[in-house]
This record gives sequence, C-alpha cells and structure tokens, in this order.
Amino acid sequence: MTTVRLCWVEPSEQLKGIEGEVADDAVWQGQLVMDDAASPGPPGVYRLLSDEECVAFDPQTPLPLFLHEDHAASIVRWMQPLQHAGDEATVAEDVRKAVFDLVEARVGADGLFSASAILTSTETVSGSLHVVGRCVVIRPA
Repeated sequence: MTTVRLCWVEPSEQLKGIEGEVADDAVWQGQLVMDDAASPGPPGVYRLLSDEECVAFDPQTPLPLFLHEDHAASIVRWMQPLQHAGDEATVAEDVRKAVFDLVEARVGADGLFSASAILTSTETVSGSLHVVGRCVVIRPA
C-alpha cells in the first residue's frame, strides 16, 4: 500500500483533498477511478501528477498526488543564472517574484489558480548554477 493525496476543486475554486492508502499498482498505473458514494470527493477519474508537481505541491511531504479529471495541473517555472554564490538570496527573491508575476498574469484569464507556494532551489542547468522557481497551478481541463 502507498500513501497518496487525492485532490479535487470545489465549485468555489478551493482545492480540497484527503490522504489515504491505495494499492501500489494504482500509483504505477497513473490513475484512480473513484465511484464510491462514500468518497468525500467527486466520482470520476483521478490522474497522477508528475514527480516535479508532487514535490512542488508539498516539498516537506512529497506524496503521489492524484487530481480529479475536471482539472489539470502544470508547473510555472522561471530560472535565472547564479553568477556568484553570495548573490543566491537576491537571485532567489528575483526568481520568486518572476514566478509570482507569471502566475498572477494568468490567474482569472484561464480560470487558473495557484495550488502551491513558490519553491526555489539551486540547480545545475546546462553546466552552470541557476536558481529555479516553481509553482503548481491548476486550471479547468
């Protein structure tokens, strides 16, 4: 058994969810079908998000996350080169602001909303250090 998050969007555009245990093969198949009237979420197909989306959604407890089929998730990402290690805090703040601005520019227009905090990390990209910012966004499918 594997602990997962099962999430859906309420009519008020609030993200709701529960944690529960599912058979390991459900995680590998990438979707769950919920047709049990006792389930707290809407019936239907719940699709597994990517590893990157699951980690960005909750970096402290990155569980497999299944989202109801009526919405889709994606990552808004921005990266900026890190020239000097001493500049990391400043560059990270610039990256967070850039991701925030990208998300805000799309909120409402596409029915999109942010489903996570903005996560930043320092990573090697094409052989050089970059600060990468990520935010999970959800929109109607």
